Amino acid sequence: MRAILLQGHDLVTDLHVGLRTEVLDRGSAAGVEFVLASVRESREHEVRGAHARPTTFSTAGVQRTDFLAHLGFRRGQCSYLVGECYSIEAGADFELSGFLEAFPHAWEAFRAADADLGACGLHITQPEGWGYFFGREGQPYRDHSMGHPNGHTAGKIESLKTSEDGSFRFALTWLEGPQGKGWTTHYRPRHPPLSQETLATFSFLGLRTFDGCPEFEWEACSYRFIPFEARGDSVFDTNASYAHQTFDAHAGRFGPGIKHLLDSEGALRPFGLGLLRDLSPIRDPRLEGSSSSTERSQATRVRIGLTDYEYDVAISFAGTQRPIAEVIAEGLRANGVRVFYDNFYPEQLWGKDLVAFFNEIYERRSRFCLILISSEYNERMWTIHERQSAQARSLKEKGQEYILPVKVEDVDLPGMPSSIGYLSLKDRTPESVADLLIKKIHAEGAG
Repeated sequence: MRAILLQGHDLVTDLHVGLRTEVLDRGSAAGVEFVLASVRESREHEVRGAHARPTTFSTAGVQRTDFLAHLGFRRGQCSYLVGECYSIEAGADFELSGFLEAFPHAWEAFRAADADLGACGLHITQPEGWGYFFGREGQPYRDHSMGHPNGHTAGKIESLKTSEDGSFRFALTWLEGPQGKGWTTHYRPRHPPLSQETLATFSFLGLRTFDGCPEFEWEACSYRFIPFEARGDSVFDTNASYAHQTFDAHAGRFGPGIKHLLDSEGALRPFGLGLLRDLSPIRDPRLEGSSSSTERSQATRVRIGLTDYEYDVAISFAGTQRPIAEVIAEGLRANGVRVFYDNFYPEQLWGKDLVAFFNEIYERRSRFCLILISSEYNERMWTIHERQSAQARSLKEKGQEYILPVKVEDVDLPGMPSSIGYLSLKDRTPESVADLLIKKIHAEGAG
């Protein structure tokens, strides 16, 4: 439901004056007073507006004014609140009560993102700042640290340090040449490709992309450049300490910061509001593919040939069967099989509508679906959803093999014909299941 309409981030009409105006609802949440009002310019033309008046501010970090501006609200004189307010056009089905429930979580997640990412030297732009609270124009803060043309090319380049977390690898280099000197922080996903949502957060933070990064075996990377600054003659009067401290923070705070940003986005998306603009067309092929040349060579060693599908196999399992699923998934991936196993793609799952995403995976985007059958599998909400998506695909296949059942326990899979052949872990190991599946995929690819 897209309840608030954004028209190029500008108000499509005057939301404060008309032939007839009416306050429809009002309330407060997280230090902001809100009013939902209607403006009628004729019998046929009625426009609704959501109006916001921040009532408190903090002494540091992003402000509520900045958050509203990032969401598309615009500042101006207000007919419904004292003085100025921030306004945006609202759809006819926008409900203020539900929005007031979601807003505090979205704001706190946004603040948490600012704290985590700020520790990494990635400061969220403040388009408004404190000006609103003192009767002045906005006092924007923007990060102008990007000074090098591409953050990679220089006469002198020195690799300084690396780190990583569960989702990303990081590298810090020193560059020195005619175009300036400073530090580049390089980012590479451990499990590419990045989801559209995560790519959108990178764009929001001002990260750029470089095609062939020597820090990551000539794979593409995202990067940020920090120019060298000297404020005196001493080595302690430079920003070297800042560059190293912010890089060192990445391993513990970059991933959580991105997640907080996506949490904030997800809380307000049902109301048509978002921090990340135009998600649908966002795609950067330079950050797709294998995460290293080694993985690429493995994939070419056993190229399956099932080119109509993004994945050769998707694994569906209950949580208690994760150790089994992981052994199978690792065995498949090591032999070049394109396998969907959730722990391989944490970046893609961030911020996703998982119901819709998993339906795509298990009904349309995989050649086979391997199901680990157990009593828990038959009872869990998510596995029931995955099974139903897989069975819907199986019906469409009209006899073609799609679901590959593996019994962890001696139970039946609801809706699965008893004539379908299965494997049992009573007499096979997870490693042997992976080996058999590789042979099956080879046979189909050759056929």
